Amino acid sequence: ATRSTHELTGAETGKRITVRVTAAKAGLTSGTATSEAVGPVASGPITNKVLPVVSGTAAPGGTLTSSTGTWEPGTGLTYAYQWRADGTPIAGATSPSIVVTESMVGKAVSVAVTAAQGSERATAVSEPRTVDATPVQPVVVTSGPRVTGTPVVGEELVVDTGTSEPAGATRAVQWLRGTEPITGAIGTRYRLTSADAGSKVSARVTYSQEGFADTVRTTDAVGPIESSTPAAKEKPQVKVGKSTRGSKVVLRVKVLADAVDPVAGEVLVKENGRTLASKTLEDGRRVLVVRGLERGFHTLRVKFLSDSDLVRNGKKTVSFRIR
Repeated sequence: ATRSTHELTGAETGKRITVRVTAAKAGLTSGTATSEAVGPVASGPITNKVLPVVSGTAAPGGTLTSSTGTWEPGTGLTYAYQWRADGTPIAGATSPSIVVTESMVGKAVSVAVTAAQGSERATAVSEPRTVDATPVQPVVVTSGPRVTGTPVVGEELVVDTGTSEPAGATRAVQWLRGTEPITGAIGTRYRLTSADAGSKVSARVTYSQEGFADTVRTTDAVGPIESSTPAAKEKPQVKVGKSTRGSKVVLRVKVLADAVDPVAGEVLVKENGRTLASKTLEDGRRVLVVRGLERGFHTLRVKFLSDSDLVRNGKKTVSFRIR
C-alpha cells in the first residue's frame, strides 16, 4: 500500500489505519511523518464473489452437496443453507448436503447459502440441478464391516470395513458409544477410554461412490467395555561398575527387572545437568566411556530411560576421583 489512496479490505476490519509520508529533495535529508490513526475500521457489506456450487448425483437416492461459495470478507463468516426445488424451500433441508428423493424428480434443485457476520447478512443462490427420473443404485456391501479387539479400557478396537461393489467406494467411519457418536472418533482404529466403561461400542461405516447412493452399515457392538487398572511399573535395578584411567572413566551399566528380560531402554550419563554420554542398552547392558574429565572429584548420574510399559525409569549415582 504505497499510493496516496487505499481501498480498505475485510482483513482490516477492527484495525486502526495510519499513513507514513516520506518527503525527499536532492541535496536535503529526507523527512518522514506519520498521520494520526483513523478507525477502527468498521465491517463493510458482505459480498458474494463466487456462487456456491452443487456437486453430486441429481437422481433419487443420490446426494447433493453445496460449497459455501467465495465471499468478501474471506474470514469470520458463518453459513446457513436452504435447499430449494423449483425455487420453493424444501422443509428441513438446511444442511450442506441433501439426499435426493422421488418427489424431486423433474425439478430444478438449488441451494441458497446465507453468509453472516454479526448483524450483516447476504445470500447467494447456486445454479440449479435438474433431478433425473432414473434412481441411483446404492453401493453394495458384499462383506463386513466387523470390529475386532479386546473390550477393555486402554485397549484398541479396529474396524474392518469389508468389501463393496464398486470396490473403490470410499468409507467414512464413525464410532458409536451405545447409539451416540463418539466425538472425534472417525478412523478405523479407536482406543477405549474410561468414558466407554460399561457401554457397548460399535462402528458405523458409510460407503460412498460418485454416481451411486450411499450405503450405511453398523457393525455388531462389542462390550460392555470393562474397566482396567494398569499394573504398577516395576522399579529396575541399575548396576554400574566403574574404572578410571587418566582423564576418562569407563562405566559398565547393567539394568535388571523381574518383569522384563532383557530390559530395553536408553542410558544417559550426566554431570551437573550436562549429558556426557548416551547409548541404547543391548541385552540389558552397555559400556559407556566418558573422556576429557578434569582432575578432581566427580559425581556422575547414570539415568536409565525405559522402553517398557512394565518397567519404570531408574538412576544410579557414581562418584570417583580423576588424578
